[in-house]
Amino acid sequence: ITPRLSSININNQDLDFDSKVEALAEELKTRILQLHQEGNSVRFIADKVHMSRESVRKVIKGESSLKILAMERVRAQEIEQMKF
Repeated sequence: ITPRLSSININNQDLDFDSKVEALAEELKTRILQLHQEGNSVRFIADKVHMSRESVRKVIKGESSLKILAMERVRAQEIEQMKF
């Protein structure tokens, strides 16, 4: 399971699933664009955010939404938290 990014608190009971997805998608996009602006390579960025290089390229070009990826990550974290 991909580790969650630091500012998203998946345990926050005040947030519903859609809010968590939106927040994570926005954080991923911001982080990718920030790393790109700092001059990091696509390979480096992809490794940091645990995404394919092609997906990172699409985000940088503004051609991709991260909602599906964020949904998968939020759902995986919720399932992981349900384990005893």
